[in-house]
Amino acid sequence: MKMLKFKKNQKGFTLVEVLLVVVILGILAAVALPRFLTTRDESQRRTCQSNLSAMNAAIEEYQFMNGTWPNTLADVTSDTSRFPDGAPVCPKNGTYSLDTTIKRAACSLAASDGHAL
Repeated sequence: MKMLKFKKNQKGFTLVEVLLVVVILGILAAVALPRFLTTRDESQRRTCQSNLSAMNAAIEEYQFMNGTWPNTLADVTSDTSRFPDGAPVCPKNGTYSLDTTIKRAACSLAASDGHAL
């Protein structure tokens, strides 16, 4: 196997080559990071909407089974047959509550981040 022979004055990368690599990596990061953040936010919003749908279905089932609407969201989320892992949690740290006017679950981030149905 032949060994590569280096010239005596060639010992590594030049400063220009290293800077070029750093600039290229910076450009790639500048393109990828916003796309990643947008994808993450969209995923969190859709998860929250899915949680709201599940809780709204549980609210309607509660009304059907008991003949009355629940007073709090805990009345429906404490049902371990429907929510075996406990009450759903907003992935962006919003809080869920029961809107007693329209009898629907709501997220505290509905206005700011679109966490609404």
